Parts: sequence; C-alpha cells; structure tokens
Amino acid sequence: MAITAADYNNIRNKVITVLGTGSTGYGQTPVSSAATQSTAISATLWNNLRTDMLKARQHQTGRDETPFAPAVLNRTTTITEAIRVAFDNYANQIVTDQRLLGLDPIPQAQSELFFTSTQYVANWNQTLYYRARVKFADNLQARYFFNAGGQIRFYAAKIDRTSSLTKDIEWDNILGTSTTKNGTSPGSGFGKVVYKYNSVEQLAGSFATAGTLTPQYSFYTAASSYVTSNLPTTATTIFTKSASAYSSNIYDIRMYSDSAASPTQLTFLIRFQDLAGGNVDEQNTGKLTQYVEILRPVVAGGVTVSGPSLALSAQAGITNDIAVAGS
Repeated sequence: MAITAADYNNIRNKVITVLGTGSTGYGQTPVSSAATQSTAISATLWNNLRTDMLKARQHQTGRDETPFAPAVLNRTTTITEAIRVAFDNYANQIVTDQRLLGLDPIPQAQSELFFTSTQYVANWNQTLYYRARVKFADNLQARYFFNAGGQIRFYAAKIDRTSSLTKDIEWDNILGTSTTKNGTSPGSGFGKVVYKYNSVEQLAGSFATAGTLTPQYSFYTAASSYVTSNLPTTATTIFTKSASAYSSNIYDIRMYSDSAASPTQLTFLIRFQDLAGGNVDEQNTGKLTQYVEILRPVVAGGVTVSGPSLALSAQAGITNDIAVAGS
C-alpha cells in the first residue's frame, strides 16, 4: 500500500500540535513541512519530521532520544507501512507525554532567580506584604511557557534571629533559615511552592507538616482542555502555611490574573501575617527575604521558551493590600 501525503501529514500534525506555535504547543518553529498531493513523500520529508520528533521527545524525557526514534532514511529507502507505523507510534508517544519535562540526566530546563526582595531587617509583627507581577509578552508566550513545563516557584528565608521567643522561632521553622533552596531538595521551612500549568504543588522542606494548597487555580483548568477560565481576577489563596503554637501566624500566597480567558500577567501577593498577640505582642527578629524563581525550558538545540518579566518590583511593608486586577 502506497504511503500518501495524508498519511505523512496525519503524523506530522500530531507532532506539531505539541512542538509548534499553536496554543497547545511549545512555541517552536518546526523543521518539517507539510506534504501536498503533488509532493514526493521523500526521505527528506520524513527525516525533517524525525528531527522535530527528537526535539519534542528529548524535551519530555531528558535523555538522548536518538536510539529510540525511527531510523534515519536514505534517498533510496522505500517508505513502507512499517516505517509509517514506526513514525506514527513515536508521534503518539509524544502526544501522550505532551506535558512531561525531562530534568535528568540531560536537564531540559534551568532555574533562574526571578526576584529577590530587599532584605527586611527591622523587627516586626502584624503583617508584611510582598507583591510581584509576572508579565508575559502576550497570551501565546504565557501558554508556551507553561505548555513546555515552565514553573514559577516561591520560597522565603529568615536568618540571624536574636531572640529565643517561641513565636520568633516558629517563624524560623515556617520559612526556613536557608537562603538557597535548590532543585528537589528545597531545604528548610516549608520548602518551595511551585505554580505549574495544571497544579500548585509544594516541594516540601524540613518543616514537619505541609501547607495547604489550592491546585485548581493553576494556569489551566485541566491538562487536556487548555482553558484558563479558572484563573481568578481578584486575589485568591493558592498556598497557606500556619504556625503550630501560634496558629494565627500565617504565611500565604494569593494570586490573580489580568484576564481569566486570555492572561498575560499574573500577580502574586505574599503575606507574612503575625496576628497572634497577647498582653504583649513580641516583635520578630532577624532578616527576612522573599524569593521568586522560574524554571524555564531552555536547552541548546532543543526546546527553548521566553521567560516572563517582572512588571512590578515586590515591596515589603505595604500597609494595604491591592487585590483588584490591573492595579
């Protein structure tokens, strides 16, 4: 049975839906081209498609995919049904694993420190706020970032405590005293909060109990739908971590977008709420820092996406929270 342009295009369309510049893709420009009825279904067409396949699949697995991809064809190769099936099976695997991001042994993304707050050094109680706006060039760039496995990560550190008060120590425990929380070993405190395409997760630190997450406010409503109507446009909590002895002392992260349907900007409001008081409401001591980092898909010769920019430098000590989109 002769292999037709439609057979080839059917396979290519699967790959381009994942790799290419559509709203479900990684935003990459394909090497391969579509076939027409007058196109010779040549080895060159199939080999170019294989190149696109390797780029997409290695992004997903983090390994050299050369031994696992369909074989390179030469000019004299007859395109058989067996070759078509091999390409089709490989394309189906790419579609199945569309949202995987390979980080080992060949990392397909790198952590980039996006924002470090000015260190807050004054003694404090009541509430401190940090605000960071994450802005993409347009909605498609935002989709490419999350489609390809991009993440926004949050962590904090409190160092150089000078008191031995239980409340002050608990803040050390919640936030952690490590200023470097890397990879999947995020160090002390609650660790890291990870904002993803389909979830809000916690890379747990050394603190005994996990925080409370609300994953339904991830970038997409569901992994398969690519719908963003779940995104709140007023401040909505995505993570909360309370103290033990002083349960009304809370670290939390809230977020909102500039548009539920077509977002280009995400605003994250981070609060250090020291609300437990008594006859004497003691001050917390030490130096407080909030960190935001991104995990950006980027690899030489592989899938590389543009990261967001910081639209508004976060600040400490904001006295009234701004919770309206566009503020």
